[in-house]
Amino acid sequence: MTPLDNDPASGMNAAIAAELRAERSAQQITFDDLAQRTEISKQTLLRIFNGKRAVTMAYLEAICVEFNVAMSDIMQRAERRLGRGGVGLSPAPAASDKHRDLSDLDVILAASDRNIDAEVEAWEEQP
Repeated sequence: MTPLDNDPASGMNAAIAAELRAERSAQQITFDDLAQRTEISKQTLLRIFNGKRAVTMAYLEAICVEFNVAMSDIMQRAERRLGRGGVGLSPAPAASDKHRDLSDLDVILAASDRNIDAEVEAWEEQP
């Protein structure tokens, strides 16, 4: 299992983690459910989604299957997030659309981050 980047908190891994957080939030799937369905431990999922662990292609595939979203969609969204564009993408949205989309995404990600932080704290407090 090869990670996509050496540093999970930067670059493509961070962008993928952000896209996975947004997708999980939009689909309202709990980490417990996702762990059970993917057979990836909850701790590993929390670290991936929090950008503290590099995501492998195998883990990304398992997560995307449960989200019913193509890995290529997540990768393209992550590429856009990084400002790299990507092959076969439609033209960039107008600046006003970007700001509106980002403000909506910021709200979703902030809520998702609060949820992840709460779950990490609860998990760490377990005996």
